Amino acid sequence: MRRVLLPFILFFCCALAVNAQYYTEDFEAGLPADWTAENAWVHGDAAAHSSQYFAIPAHTMFMGVNDDAAGAGVGTSGRLITGDIDLTGAPAGVILEFQAFFYDGDYDADETAKVLVSTDAGATWTEVADLGGDTGAWQNAQANLIGYGGQTIRLAFDYQDGGGWNYGFCVDDLAIVDAPAFGVSMVSAEASCTSTTVGGNVVMSGTFMNEGAETITSIDINWSDGTNSYTETLTGLNVPIFESYSFVHPVDFTALNGNTPVEISVSNPNGMADPNTADNMTNTNVRGVTPAEGKSVVVEEATGTWCTWCPRGAVFLDRFSDCFPENFIGIAVHNDDPMELTAYDAGLTGWPGFEGFPSVLMSRVALMDPADIEAPFIQQVQEAPDALIQNGATYDETTRALTVSVSADVLEVLGNGGRFNAILVEDGLSGTSADWAQVNAYSGGGNGPMGGYENLPSPVPASMMVYDHVGVALIGGFAGPAGSVADDAEVGTTIGHVFDTYTIPTSINTDNTHIVGVLYNAAGQIVNASSTTIDEAVSNGLFQSTSSKDVFKNELAEVFPNPFNDVTNIRLNLESASNVNLQVFNAVGQKVAAKDYGTLSGVVTLPFSGVNLESGIYTIHISVDDVLITKRVTLSK
Repeated sequence: MRRVLLPFILFFCCALAVNAQYYTEDFEAGLPADWTAENAWVHGDAAAHSSQYFAIPAHTMFMGVNDDAAGAGVGTSGRLITGDIDLTGAPAGVILEFQAFFYDGDYDADETAKVLVSTDAGATWTEVADLGGDTGAWQNAQANLIGYGGQTIRLAFDYQDGGGWNYGFCVDDLAIVDAPAFGVSMVSAEASCTSTTVGGNVVMSGTFMNEGAETITSIDINWSDGTNSYTETLTGLNVPIFESYSFVHPVDFTALNGNTPVEISVSNPNGMADPNTADNMTNTNVRGVTPAEGKSVVVEEATGTWCTWCPRGAVFLDRFSDCFPENFIGIAVHNDDPMELTAYDAGLTGWPGFEGFPSVLMSRVALMDPADIEAPFIQQVQEAPDALIQNGATYDETTRALTVSVSADVLEVLGNGGRFNAILVEDGLSGTSADWAQVNAYSGGGNGPMGGYENLPSPVPASMMVYDHVGVALIGGFAGPAGSVADDAEVGTTIGHVFDTYTIPTSINTDNTHIVGVLYNAAGQIVNASSTTIDEAVSNGLFQSTSSKDVFKNELAEVFPNPFNDVTNIRLNLESASNVNLQVFNAVGQKVAAKDYGTLSGVVTLPFSGVNLESGIYTIHISVDDVLITKRVTLSK
């Protein structure tokens, strides 16, 4: 039987309150005389049942078992069994409603809470519900008894601690009632990005549960941002009572500036009205952000396949990489597993204040939990950078020799002591040995949803794991080479550094590898960064053959007007006949224009039109033989 996931579900108790009740029990008078409480099942209130790690909210009197209070090595598995329940006067379509408190913590083993039914006085049992967990509140739980009306039954509430030290299971307020023919509720709803760039596409998805006796074969899925509403009918479904179904809406939401509440809902199961619509809708929010032009934020995650909570880091790196593909650079720094890069691991785990795994270091400024990325990232990505970073490279596919240059257009005073660095980051890593399997604290859902890891085992077998964002080479070491940034770098100039040639090991797939160019300030904090594929860095024409700042002779050119709204002019003063080539890049390093002027000499003026470009900051690169001239211009329409 599929596990019924219960957290965050508002069931249709109100709708059922008007239906006939065929059996009830609230335990206010104690354990009924014809019931059996096996092992550690006892009667009491929240104070009597609670312990340090199994704190139960108040709920009058109830039955429960506390595995936490029993301590390690003490078995508390067992059943709470009803006496005979006479349903001979009830229709076939009935369900059990009850209140449950269950963590599904799986702390030391697989913890389970189930409901069983017997029609032969307990000789044999059939499972009718397998509860998921909710660590904060009592759940409105249900079990499917359709087909058992008209018979005499017994119920059993079965708790298993898995042979380990876990938490417990409590039940209260039982009622067997009529099952409605049609009913549906939203279990959860999710936007693929809770924040993204303005204009970015956000996928709306959700999970609904069938709460009616009729199997759902079709349903309407809807979302609305208060102005626009979109409805899609899903057909060909087969969702029986108390089973859930996850969907993705085919129409994406386009992120607006600021915070937008979005309603996601379901309706019309099998084309019929739902008698209780109060639980058919849930809300999510999407925040549209306008990043500063050319700004990228680097987030380095300390992780390992052995780390039970580290799936959290992978989920948040994936999410922000997808939601801010031009502005978020995530790097997974592995520890004590096949992907460990010793120098990177030592540098990150040795960072002042580092406490454990998973942790992320944002911009080499602040350590935090991966789940806390959003707010500081949103703040940083909107702050104008002090420099614009661009990567160039040469690469010999035969020898695998890679030479990287990183340059910076200086926008604000950098101060002395800064450094450049170049880091290789690879996607799509996998292996077959056991140390490639990912330990997974989210397995089973007891610790809440986590990007699908709640539906995977622990450990997740190596055959099912693919690792992205993995830091595989520090070309300039952990902190970058000393002296790689000139102390007299002036605002409006371009500075750069060429790194020693690095021979890429054959274990690295260059097709899946990015170069991350980084500029640090004197305190080791990241000023800005840029991520490009190796092919992009080779083909963009930005590679510099020397680290000397003399290669950038910006005084040879003048650009006017600047800012401009249509056409700007580039005036060159060429002392001798020279080959002139022009390339224009936007704020995120994409080439938007290029022209080869051939051989020119003397004073020449080259017009450049921005008619087909959007407003923003652009960098003009003019190659005059072996000399590079860079100019930063602003197009304002």
